[in-house]
Amino acid sequence: MIPIICQPWPEDAMLRACDVILEQTNLERDRKRTIYPGFKAIHDHFGLMVQNQSLGKSPGLTTSPKLFVRCLQLFANKLESLSAEATQKEHSHKQAQKKYDQIGKQCQAMSDEIKILGESLRELESKLAEFNQKRQEANNLLEEYNEKKKKVSLLKVTELSNVAKGLRTPNEPLKLLASALCILFDDQPNAYAAKDGNILHRKVKDAREQTKPDEADPWTVGKKILSDLSLIDKLTSHVDMETHSVQIELVANLILSDPSWDPTSFAKGPFYSGEPIALLMEAWCKLYRRQQV
Repeated sequence: MIPIICQPWPEDAMLRACDVILEQTNLERDRKRTIYPGFKAIHDHFGLMVQNQSLGKSPGLTTSPKLFVRCLQLFANKLESLSAEATQKEHSHKQAQKKYDQIGKQCQAMSDEIKILGESLRELESKLAEFNQKRQEANNLLEEYNEKKKKVSLLKVTELSNVAKGLRTPNEPLKLLASALCILFDDQPNAYAAKDGNILHRKVKDAREQTKPDEADPWTVGKKILSDLSLIDKLTSHVDMETHSVQIELVANLILSDPSWDPTSFAKGPFYSGEPIALLMEAWCKLYRRQQV
């Protein structure tokens, strides 16, 4: 019970009384269920004091309807203030929840975008790995090509060196071309004004004797090569027809060099500019002269 010392109560005392009643009825916890009990508590309190005064049980205590009404008004104001505060807090909570939901949506959107970027990144990594693999394969092919190119260059140098030394086997193309020239002179000795036919026949005989039974006949192949003028034109494609000059390193590489035989006597005769056989013969002679030096 809240004692009433005098009449009227000071306002701060009545406010404290309202606070005590609110605390006792747990208004903050459940406003809907405690509003009525709060008013009833005040009513019962003042009603009990009025009853006690009328029965003379509490001399010196007094009450007043105005004071009761005033207390109820203050209590109502307090409830209204608390209700407004609760409404404001609820509104703030809704705003905060709305803001939270918006932030949640933004985070979800960012998460989805990160997933898409991650997939794109993995795809790019896969393509990069494939590109690196193909680049490595290309590098390997380039290294292999360079190695083969070096070997081919070494072979060309070796070929020229062997030509200069006369190191040729009977059935190689240079020997066959040389044999073809021999056959041409053998068939038409007068056309080329051969000084010594015995030398030519001896070279043909030697070449035939050097041919193994299981190898192709060099004379047959030589005649075939000699009859193909287009092939001879290709072999002499580096010849300047106007000046009748011959690229020694290219054309002479197709002719067998034999330092023991002097072919200069067969280079005499009515040669015409651009004649394939004449060009091959001239290259042969120049190669021989270079070896003699």
